[in-house]
Amino acid sequence: ELFKTAYYSNENILVCAPTGAGKTNIAMITVLHEIGQHFKYGVLQKSEFKIVYVAPMKALAAEVTSTFR
Repeated sequence: ELFKTAYYSNENILVCAPTGAGKTNIAMITVLHEIGQHFKYGVLQKSEFKIVYVAPMKALAAEVTSTFR
């Protein structure tokens, strides 16, 4: 059910779960959803959107952002 909301809708969600439960994975699913909405003719329109990822630890933020570089 959470996957459907995160990937197929634009609804706001709040995920509260213990360490290691997959909160970061849910965040990445929402990022992929947003990126997917900004393709036109097979080209990503980067100037149309911005994604802000907030993490509780600098190391986690660095790990996540390195995935997209």
